[in-house]
Amino acid sequence: MEQNSMLKRYLIIGLIISITSILEGCVKDYTMVGEFHFVNTTNYNITYQKGLEEFNVSPNSTTIFKNQARTSRKKAEDNNYNTPLANLNNIKISFNNVKCLTDIKEEDINSVRNIKNYKSERVNDVTYKFTYTFTEADYIRAVNCP
Repeated sequence: MEQNSMLKRYLIIGLIISITSILEGCVKDYTMVGEFHFVNTTNYNITYQKGLEEFNVSPNSTTIFKNQARTSRKKAEDNNYNTPLANLNNIKISFNNVKCLTDIKEEDINSVRNIKNYKSERVNDVTYKFTYTFTEADYIRAVNCP
């Protein structure tokens, strides 16, 4: 009798594990898309160091960078995103190679690395448009390039 009771427990545990595995396999992955618009309202060329040239912005123009990530949520929220520069260290941004913002940290004022400094706009359930605007104030904050 005791052996049958023990066997039933193992069968129930096995059944629970099987059902859980099947249900986990039913979770659908979605693609979150972030459109990052870098707007330059100054009269200066904004350039990044070697390796980050795709973020360069000509005077009075916009550079767009698209970033995709996997999510299990059908509807993304703007706080689910990171900027494409968030995990990079020692970022240097120059204005006409004369003035520079160096070693930009995420917590810096108006940091291009912090998603909170971007204007966000929902495009659809899984796409957000984020806009970062470089202004004359950024140029004034910059120091002479080394």
